[in-house]
Amino acid sequence: MDALVLCEGSTESEIVKIIIEKLKPAAEKNNRSCRLRGNRFSNSISSVMILLTRLFKRVKAIGVILDSENFTVEKRIMSFVDSLNAKGLKVRNFEQICHQTFILHLENQNLKIYMSVSGVHEFSNFKRHSIEDHRVLLLLRRNPNIEGRIRSVESAQEIISKDILLHLVKGASTEELYKTCTHIFCLLKNL
Repeated sequence: MDALVLCEGSTESEIVKIIIEKLKPAAEKNNRSCRLRGNRFSNSISSVMILLTRLFKRVKAIGVILDSENFTVEKRIMSFVDSLNAKGLKVRNFEQICHQTFILHLENQNLKIYMSVSGVHEFSNFKRHSIEDHRVLLLLRRNPNIEGRIRSVESAQEIISKDILLHLVKGASTEELYKTCTHIFCLLKNL
C-alpha cells in the first residue's frame, strides 16, 4: 500500500470515495493503492496516524482531511500539528502546497503527511466550517439565486441534508467537483 487517506468523518470519506471513482482512470494509470477510512472522533485522528505510522512501515504517504470547524485554516493546521507533536510524531515544519492543503515534514521519517482543511470561509456567516460548505458552494454555482438564503443561515447543514449532499456530489461532473473541492483534488494528486 502506497498511501492512506484518513477522513475526519463519514461524509468526508463518502465524498472522497466519489471523487476517487470519478478519477479512477487516472488513478489506475498511476498504479497506486489507496485505503480510505472515516473517523467520527476528530480528536483521535492524530492517535490513529501515530498507530498507522508504526504498523505500516511501507506506507509512503498519509492524507488527512479535516474540517476547519471554528478555526481559520492556519489555526486548524497548527492545532493538528500540536496534537501530533504531543503524541510523539514530531513535525519539523509544514508548507502550503495548494489551496487549503499542506505537507507536514516530520523529523527523522521519510513519511509524507498531506493535510487538507475543508471549509469555505467566504461563507463568513457560518458558525463552523466543514466539508458541507463545499457542497453548498456546488449548489450555489448551479443556482446563483440561492445566495440570499445562504447568507441568512449559520451552517451549511441548514441548506442541504447529507442525503441530498451525497446525491449532488454523485451527479456532479469532475470539473464541478474540482472547482468546489480543490483541496481534496490537490491532496489526492500529491499522494
